[in-house]
Amino acid sequence: GSGAGGATSGLPAELRHQVQRLTDEDPGVRFDAAAALLESGDPQVVEHVLPLCKDSDAFVRRLVVEELAKFPGPEVVEALIVALADPEENVRYAAHGALKNVTGARINYDPSASSGDRAKGQRRWRDWWERNKGRFG
Repeated sequence: GSGAGGATSGLPAELRHQVQRLTDEDPGVRFDAAAALLESGDPQVVEHVLPLCKDSDAFVRRLVVEELAKFPGPEVVEALIVALADPEENVRYAAHGALKNVTGARINYDPSASSGDRAKGQRRWRDWWERNKGRFG
């Protein structure tokens, strides 16, 4: 997003508070904040939680990629495709499930395959996305 300063202005106070907690040093705090934001169902939270797809904590990453499926949009699909390369298998698994939910596509990808095979699967998803992203957003 551009200009993060006023980016939270449209959010209710409670959600603004949770957005501030997304940068906490404690992964448990970040997890709880992301969960509260994603459960709010407010589409404005997406830009704030998307960076947590790359959080240092695998539990946070998994929560975010799983729950982002509730917010189908181009930026979500792109973040989920990136998450197919996550170092943790359970995060890759969650990302693939979310991608299938958001897009309705069934692209061959195995979260537990070798890194070479996973890279091929991720490329298949990217190729599909390049052809189909015009239908989203």
